[in-house]
Amino acid sequence: MLNTRVNIFEIFKSINGEVTASHQGSICTFVRLAGCNFNASPCAWCDTSKALNLSSGKSMFIGDVLKQVKELGCRNITLTGGEPLYQKSVNDLIVSLAEFGYDVSLETNGSISIDNNTIDYLHCIVADYKLPSSGCENKMNWNLFKKLRSFDFIKMAIANEEDLIRAGQVYSIMKRADVQARFAFSPVILGEDSKKTPKDIFNYLISQNINDAVINIQIHKFFNFE
Repeated sequence: MLNTRVNIFEIFKSINGEVTASHQGSICTFVRLAGCNFNASPCAWCDTSKALNLSSGKSMFIGDVLKQVKELGCRNITLTGGEPLYQKSVNDLIVSLAEFGYDVSLETNGSISIDNNTIDYLHCIVADYKLPSSGCENKMNWNLFKKLRSFDFIKMAIANEEDLIRAGQVYSIMKRADVQARFAFSPVILGEDSKKTPKDIFNYLISQNINDAVINIQIHKFFNFE
């Protein structure tokens, strides 16, 4: 397994800016994989377009990835992209990191279901549900959401009123389908296209009696980190 290759865009230490079981605001090591299945038509809110192509990464043995991770000294590991699940070898990477004692979180775009043999090795999954403004809602994979556990998150980036209403609908549909994950309503604080503030989202949640969701503020944006 350590001789399996993965395409890695970068490995670095930073702040955990999104909701996660390891706690938002914690320090962790990010392993950014190259390549994304949305490459031909990216999500409107993609902030790492440089990693969309598989060729943007460097082919590395998992054993060498583990060496770099160890040097950075964090127990918490976040696998991101690109889209990590785009590479089948990510399953071996997840298992290897977990077996070496790391708490591994996965950030995924919500379009690819995870391997049943891998999910139990993950400390947390943060899966996007792409709303209308993203341009990618038709790519969502409901089989993934049904596999999520009570300590995983479904994160919805909200840019406008249409997104907000749709987020409420998705929440209700998934609750009726007995999806176990927690829900994170995340305002897009990126330029003029973002017309919904955290307070707007709070007021909406109160008005709809949605009391078990969280409002996700992207902490890393306050540091000007990607």
